[in-house]
Parts: sequence; C-alpha cells; structure tokens
Amino acid sequence: MRRRSHCPRKLHLPLASGRQSRASRRTRSRVAPAESHLRSSSIAMYVPKWQRRLYTALGTSVLIFVVAALLVFLTSTSSGAGHIDASAPGGVPSPTTAAPQVSVQGTIVEPSVVPTPAPTTPTPSTSRAFEARTAQPPGTYRFINYCNGTAQNALYWRWLNAPDHVAPLPYGASIDFKFSDVGTSAMARLGASVDATLFEFNWDGARVWYDLSVVPVACGSSWDLCAPGTHSSFNVPVSVEVFGVVEPSCVSAYCANATCPSIYQVPNSHKTHDCGPLTRFVVTFCYV
Repeated sequence: MRRRSHCPRKLHLPLASGRQSRASRRTRSRVAPAESHLRSSSIAMYVPKWQRRLYTALGTSVLIFVVAALLVFLTSTSSGAGHIDASAPGGVPSPTTAAPQVSVQGTIVEPSVVPTPAPTTPTPSTSRAFEARTAQPPGTYRFINYCNGTAQNALYWRWLNAPDHVAPLPYGASIDFKFSDVGTSAMARLGASVDATLFEFNWDGARVWYDLSVVPVACGSSWDLCAPGTHSSFNVPVSVEVFGVVEPSCVSAYCANATCPSIYQVPNSHKTHDCGPLTRFVVTFCYV
C-alpha cells in the first residue's frame, strides 16, 4: 500500500498564467512608448545647435524667396494687363514726341545744326572773262575785276598828255570802252599806284597795238637804270584775251607773277602785239 506524499503538488493554473501574460503585455506596452520617447530625446540632444540654426536660416530663406517670386509674378501680370499691342487689330501705338536720332557706328547722337560754311572767294579764271563778255560788241575793251580789297576796287587809265581817269570797279564788276573812247598811247591799271601791272594799248584808227608791262615807273631806257632793288611794278595778275578775227599777231597775253616771259619786264623789249578793228578785248584783273 502506497503512502501518500504530503508534498504539495504543483498546480497548473492556466487562467492565472493567462492573466499574468496579459498583464505583462500591458506593462510592456506602457513601457515601450516611454523608452521610444527617451531614445528620440537622446537623438535630439545629439544634433548640434549650429546645425539647427542653419536649418532654420535655410528654411527662412526659402520662404522669403517664394514670397518674392510670387510678388514679382503678380506685379508683371498686373502691368501687362494694360498694355496694348500695336500689331493686334484695333491696337493703337502710343504717340512719341522724342526728337529723331542719328546712329553713327552704333553710337546714338542727337541731331545737330550744321553751320553754314562761310562764303569763299571764287578763284577767278579765264572762263569768267568768257562769261563776262556776253553781248560785247566788236571794237571794244572790257575790263573785269576779280580782286578783293579796298585798294583795288577802281580802274585808272590815262593816255598821252592827259591826267588819270578813274572809274569804280568793285569785285565782279566790269566796264566797257570803245576803241575811239580812249586816246593814243593809253595805259590802264587797277588801283591808284602807278607801280602796277599795266595794260598798254594804242588805237591808230586801223589797228590796236597792245602789251602787258611790269617795268617800274621812271626806270629809264634800260634795266640798269632802274631804281636799285626794284625788279618790277607787278601788283596783281592780269590777262588780256582777244576774240573775233584770228590773226597771227593778235594773241592773248597773261601775267600771273613778276617774271612773266611774254610781257615787258625791261624798257625797249619787243613784246607788242596788234589786232584788227573788229577785235574784242577782255582785260581781267586777278584772273588766277
């Protein structure tokens, strides 16, 4: 016969065990959030302060940029709403009152008033003498002045045993004489001084004998007797052009300086020419 043991048996209490398990799970579930909070707090504690400030500044900058871009967009939209396209139907371009501009090699310059150049004295030429002899009758002398200056605005002429005659002859003017209006052995010059380029002419009733002379006054019968240091009495260029009947001895003469080879430079030289009664003479002072 067996003896019953007095040792207490281990009882399996499933219900109690289940309750204990549920209690343990509830305890762990309560502890888990606290542990996770502690872990996140510890992580946040490890982020440096300067890094947090940097993140804050970057966020603020992005926000400011977005706001500024939005304002620019709204402003451009509102200003473009009132613009009228001139190319669109019914579009009227805005009138402008700006002064015209001239572009010179990419540089815009304002138009300026171009000053009027001062009038220049035209250079006398033989063609002017040709223009001046319009309607000049044959058998006449025509004197033309193309010289400037108050001292050279009058024509002086004389003939044998007669005093000087004077006629105004300003720049561009002309004066005519018939062959018979002037006596024999005549001379004409521009200006009052007798030391001048002379047109010497003589009408004998059938022909005109003429020459140009720069021989000084009272020079004598030879060059050696002329006043010391005086080479000529040249004062202005003179031309003598002849028109009409063509003859070998009836030629034009020109003197532009004191050494003209075709005129009288010393007394008793042979530089005289002659023309018939129908010749027209055009004597031009300052022809060059």
